[in-house]
Amino acid sequence: GHLFEGVKLLNKIRQHLPGKPANSDLQLLKNGANTVREMANTLGLLSEEPVQYMHTEQEKILKTLSITPEEIEKAIADRTAAREAKNWSHADEIRDRLLAQGIELKDGPTGTSWQVKLP
Repeated sequence: GHLFEGVKLLNKIRQHLPGKPANSDLQLLKNGANTVREMANTLGLLSEEPVQYMHTEQEKILKTLSITPEEIEKAIADRTAAREAKNWSHADEIRDRLLAQGIELKDGPTGTSWQVKLP
């Protein structure tokens, strides 16, 4: 509970800072973040970097879904080819098949990314 309250307080302070905060304000936030991190480490929380944690969790879930990242990337490449050929029904079929397997696709300006659909 105290850990959550500390994070909440830091967020509230951050929201009320001016556009260009003073160095003393930034140092206060940095010290507060370090204190929260130390408390979390003491409790065995936040021991991994968030990106690494999410990657590890994704790998665990993928094992239960019986699909590999390579298979997902191949399906995305096939879908991209179908879209380029304007074969929308085949592209939708690939997307829907992956979604049924627990994989969400996100189309963006730099291409298609994927993530495991969390339960």
